[in-house]
Amino acid sequence: MLSLIIFFMPVTLLVPYVRQYTGILSDYSIKVVLTNSMADKIPAGSIVITRKVKPDKLKEGDVISFFASDETVTHRITKKIKKNNEYLFQTKGDANQLIDNNLVNTRDIQGKVLFFIPKIGIILQKMQHIRGKLAFLLTLLSLNLVYSLISQLINFKHIEG
Repeated sequence: MLSLIIFFMPVTLLVPYVRQYTGILSDYSIKVVLTNSMADKIPAGSIVITRKVKPDKLKEGDVISFFASDETVTHRITKKIKKNNEYLFQTKGDANQLIDNNLVNTRDIQGKVLFFIPKIGIILQKMQHIRGKLAFLLTLLSLNLVYSLISQLINFKHIEG
């Protein structure tokens, strides 16, 4: 799990810059799941990787991220409604008892969830603050020092032996 975190942390930090300056990955985004509304499948603290898709390609059962009240919500589509040549989506969190109050407009959809990685979102949230960034850098430096020390010890044994 640690190697996964070490790999994805720099990747998640670099993705916005790559997208902004090159246009590559512009259809993909990374979101942090903040609540347990999808806990049956996607626990709080996970990151979800989403991809923009055309509304007509979405179907019942797909998990989407969308804007709702200035927040990003990740829920499952329970019903697809076509009204005046526009699609609306009824959604529900897997762990919620009730469907969401409001229908989701296509303009509010950020993307369809392709996959998720548990727990990394917690670290990403902490890294939004200067203390979190400093802790991450110190952790990387510490891991690099430990790796260098182990490498030197292994090489030292070879010289002795």
